[in-house]
Amino acid sequence: MNKIFLPVLLIVLIIICAKAEADDWTLLGKNNLGTVYYEKYSIKQLPGNILTVSVKIVYSAEGVNEFRVAFPEVDKSETISYTLYTYDLKCSAGSFRSIKAATYNSSVRAIKGTELDYIETGQAQWEHITPNSMMALLSEASCKYQLYER
Repeated sequence: MNKIFLPVLLIVLIIICAKAEADDWTLLGKNNLGTVYYEKYSIKQLPGNILTVSVKIVYSAEGVNEFRVAFPEVDKSETISYTLYTYDLKCSAGSFRSIKAATYNSSVRAIKGTELDYIETGQAQWEHITPNSMMALLSEASCKYQLYER
């Protein structure tokens, strides 16, 4: 009995923990890079009618190839799993800016050379949200949580 119970209990705990982690991310859509999620519980209201939100892209095979072209300095033996982004959104202006990005391997370790802080580098420029884009979907999903200042 104990020989069966312990392995079954371990499997159940792994499934429960994996499910709990997956519940934090809400599917936004798929594109050529992979599957895109946003974390609705991470959405924060900032002064000036700005929202900040976390996004996760889990790479497809094509996305991994495009990542390697964009970051040729990353070791070829490194497994590319996903990138976490932080974006600011100005819902009323239809604009966004990238705040942070870091790519992780299959061991959930940040890959050296992929961590960017756009505020520190001065590259956090506001950009217009293109209609029918993944950023437009993110804006639509996130802006409904905005509390407008009066």
